[in-house]
Parts: sequence; C-alpha cells; structure tokens
Amino acid sequence: MWTARAFDGISPVTLWCRLEIANGELCVWPSGQRFTLSQQAPHSVASLRETGLCLHNGQRLQIESDTDAFSATAFAQGLPAHGFQRMVERTMASWPLAILSLALLLGWLLCLDQWILPKSAQVVARHLPHQWQDDLGQAVIGQLQQQKYKLTYPHPDDTRWTAADFAARVYTQEPDLIFRITMVDPPTQLEWNAFALPGGHVLAFTTLRDILSPEEMSAVLAHEIGHVKYRHGMQRLAKGVGLLAIATLTVGDFSAVASSLAVGVRTLAYTREMEEEADRYAVNLLKQLQIPPERLGQALAAIEAAAHAKHPPSDIPQWLSTHPKTATRFEKAQQSQDR
Repeated sequence: MWTARAFDGISPVTLWCRLEIANGELCVWPSGQRFTLSQQAPHSVASLRETGLCLHNGQRLQIESDTDAFSATAFAQGLPAHGFQRMVERTMASWPLAILSLALLLGWLLCLDQWILPKSAQVVARHLPHQWQDDLGQAVIGQLQQQKYKLTYPHPDDTRWTAADFAARVYTQEPDLIFRITMVDPPTQLEWNAFALPGGHVLAFTTLRDILSPEEMSAVLAHEIGHVKYRHGMQRLAKGVGLLAIATLTVGDFSAVASSLAVGVRTLAYTREMEEEADRYAVNLLKQLQIPPERLGQALAAIEAAAHAKHPPSDIPQWLSTHPKTATRFEKAQQSQDR
C-alpha cells in the first residue's frame, strides 16, 4: 500500500488515504473507491512525482510514499503512459532493444563528432566576419599578457632574423592573406611554442630563437601561417567551444570566450588533418621563398629534442605530443608536393 493525499478538485480540503493496486484497479481506502487504471489519462513518472495521479472523475491523488514504486506498479497494471514514457518502458523491458538503442545513440554521437561538427565548423570559419575574428584574437592576446606573456619588438639596430622581415617575404607570395606575426617572451625559458589565433594573429615564443636557425624559424612560422590560411583556429573554436560561443561573439562579448581559449591555447591541439594541411602549405611556401623545405622537419625535431631534454616523458607539452610524428609528417607533406 501507499500513502497519499486526496484532492476532490472542488474544495481545498485534503484527505489522507491509502492506495492499493491489484488486478488492474486502484483501490482508495478507507472510502473503498475503485478505479480502472487503463481508463485514466496518460501519465509519466515525472507527472506522478510532481502533480500526482489525476483521475477521470476530477480527483487528484498526491502520492506521499515511494512514488517510484507506485509509478512502476501502476504502469505495469495498465495505467496509460505518455509516448516517450512508453518508449522508455519498452526499451528497458527488452535488452536487445536497449542495446540497439545504445548503439544507435553512440553512432549518432560519433557521426556528430566526426562529420557534422567539423563541417559546421568549416562553414562558420568561412563566413564569420574577419573583424570578429580579429577582436577575438586581440582579446586572447590580452589574456595571455595578464598571464605574464610579454610582447616583444626588435630593436632598430638588431641585425638578426626578425619576424617582420619574414612576413614581408611572405606577402610577396600571399598579398591577399591577412596575418600578423608577434614575438612573445614566455614567463619561463622552458617553453618553445608558436601558434595561430583567430583573426590571423601568429604568436611565436622568443625562446625558439635559442634552439632554431633563422630558416628553421621561418619554417615554423610558415606552418602557423598555414593554419591562418585555412582558418583552422576558428574551426577549432567553433567545434570545441560550440554555438554558444559563436552566439556570444555576435553580440560583441569576447571576454568569456577569450578567457577560456587563452587558458588552454598552449594545450589545445589541431586535428591531425589540420596539422598535415598546414605542413603541406608550409612546404610549398618555403619552396616559393627559396628556403629548403626540409628545414620544417629539422625545426620540429629540434623542438621535440628540447622538450624531451627539459621535461620528464610524462610532462611533455600536450600541444607537442598531439602533433603527428616528426619522422613521418614532413615526409608526407613533401610527398604530397611532389605528386
């Protein structure tokens, strides 16, 4: 039996009663009323829990003890269930159907992750106004500066390789590509990184110049410019942060998105396909600039060696570990250009 409060639908007075279910009927004690469960309106577990059982004569019974057990018994004895509730009951009653439903759900999620979201991200990246992307990139740079990353600019008397010189050479081959290279002093000398942000911003750590030659630096930046060329940053953002972030951008509030992106900008990895596409672009660009394309493979190998020397194997930066293997990625990029 179950305890309930009975509302007659007319007066505010409630009466305590006991409920019993047997042979498809609901018995209400002490009044002795009987109701055929199959003749009542459809219910769901949620409605029984929140509003109680509504009978066809206008009465409402608010179940006060073990609502879940009452719901299971009532549905089993013939109480009509809403469509979704019936589907859940049939699924739970049949293990093969439950397994099939789970498989279909997992298949849908896989399809969503592998095809629908990437394709949607590409569309968003192509059509989002450049000004929005630039504002987002600037906001991320501001967040990084708050984390003690310092933007640096070459001294006029500095005769060494500079990012500005390399950018000027790239513009001779890509006059319509919008990008800007900025060198950054990281808070620790044990960080060697370069990455592209939405809006064409390419950031490279000054620590890279300690382990790379000028041509190797150029190769690394050519790779990052490839990410700019194909708008991989916006694709990654659209897929990873989602439509909520894009909706936030449309009203000009970049702070929340920029903050979350800045926190993980050094660890969020592109897909292998994106990395390989940027490699192919870099190899082609280096050839146009008359820089040996093998400098890209040498640069990646030097960065890996530095990271392994300074970090325990379990502490290698995630952005490096998620890149394709250096030994094979340059070969694949070179082969694609030779076809």
